[in-house]
This record gives sequence, C-alpha cells and structure tokens, in this order.
Amino acid sequence: MAYLRIEQKKSGSYMRIIQWYRKDGKSLCKTLFNLGRVEDYKSTELRAIGEKFLQLAGCPIENIKELGLKELHRYNYGYTQIVNALWSIFKINDIITKVLISKRIKYDFVNVLKLMLVERLNVPCSKLQNFYNQSEYI
Repeated sequence: MAYLRIEQKKSGSYMRIIQWYRKDGKSLCKTLFNLGRVEDYKSTELRAIGEKFLQLAGCPIENIKELGLKELHRYNYGYTQIVNALWSIFKINDIITKVLISKRIKYDFVNVLKLMLVERLNVPCSKLQNFYNQSEYI
C-alpha cells in the first residue's frame, strides 16, 4: 500500500510516495516517487494534486464536500490505558484506601488523581484546566 510521506530535512520538507512491504519478516520501505520540496508548491497546486488523487480513487471531491463531515468528538484513549495499567501493576488502589480511611473526602479521589496523572502525561496544565479537559478522556 502506498502512502504520502513528508520528510523533514535541513534544506526543507520533501514529499514522497512510499510503499511499505515485508521481506523475510522485516518491514521495509520503498520510495515510489519523489515529489520534491513542499515549499516549491503553491497551496492551490497541492489542492489540485489531492483532488486528482481522490478522482483516481473513484471518489470525486464533490462527494466529500456534499457529505459535510464534521468532527463531533475527540477522545484520548492512550494515556488513560497507560495510567490504568500502571495503577493495577503497582496496586495503587490499596495504597489510597489505606491513606483515605481516616479522611472524610466527599468526592471520588481515585478518579481525580487518575485524571491529573493522565493530564500531566499528555499536556501539563493547571487543575482548573484539568477540570475543563476532563471530557476528552474516557
């Protein structure tokens, strides 16, 4: 399968159409076409190239425009899975319940702590911003 790849070099960004394949159990990459520097193209030219690729794929750009696709939600799964895995490996629930036995906390301390850890791994920010970003995580 072919992919469009942008490679960053000191002299600029270069576009290449590459193909990944397996040989003797190893993943290898083969450059099919070098399209040159990204900076050498105007945005209208890049748009025309993209539309031509869509037409070659059998999907005219008008069909995509008519669909009116919108991103409704974006959720972050990766960091929550990491924190949950580490949480179970180190048995942090047991430690927290021992510490919180004598405390009178009326909120879910474990989920708040997990959210803060996930947010610190992803994009460190304030506690107030954590509150605003909590809907991004499952």
